[in-house]
Formats: sequence, structure tokens, C-alpha cells
Amino acid sequence: MEEATTKPPLVAVLGGARLAVNLPRRHAERRELATTWVRANLRGAAAILAVTVPALELLRAPGRAHGLDPAAFGYDWFEFGAEALDRLLEAGYDENELLAASVPIFNAIAALLPPARAEVEGARDF
Repeated sequence: MEEATTKPPLVAVLGGARLAVNLPRRHAERRELATTWVRANLRGAAAILAVTVPALELLRAPGRAHGLDPAAFGYDWFEFGAEALDRLLEAGYDENELLAASVPIFNAIAALLPPARAEVEGARDF
């Protein structure tokens, strides 16, 4: 993960806490997380939050064997997001809070994505 590239630093606000955000380094994760968010807001929001907000402790890590591992879902971000959503709801967050917290992160990820070829061609013909 890389530190968010926004000034001031990007944070997620959940449960009244301001939590640091680390954006995905790899283009594939950025594109797929953004696509998931667009196609299924709640699953996408949960996936984005799970991946980018380390303080939520949703990802598998040393000492956290029951954390989520995207590879275990075959990098199917819809299924990963569904599981992350269940865990976040069980932790007491509500759907609207998760969506609101994910929007600035989604926007930061989207800003890092190169424009689609059609957008480039459309701008060139402008």
C-alpha cells in the first residue's frame, strides 16, 4: 500500500474516529476496487475500506489468521466485499456510514487511474 497522495492526508471517518488510509499500489487493485464500488456500492465500499484502512484490521496479517485475504476469494472483489461488509456490520457500523467513508477513498483511487481510451479519443476530437 502507499500513503494517500492527497493533502491533507486522506482519512476515513468511522465511528467518530479518523483512520489513516493507504491506497493500493497496484493498478489492477485500483481498477477492480473502483469497478466493484461503481457496480455494487456496499460491497465496493466494504472492499475499499478493508483494503485501504489498516486500523480496521480486516486483512489477514501476522497474528490475524482470521483476517480476510483477497487471494482466498480468487481476487473476486464482489465476494471479498460481501464478506468485509458482513464483518463491518457485525462490528457495529451502518451501511450509510460505510458508504460515506468510502466516497473520498473511491475518489482518490479513481483520480489515480489513467483515462480510458474512449475518453482520450473523445478529448482529442474535441
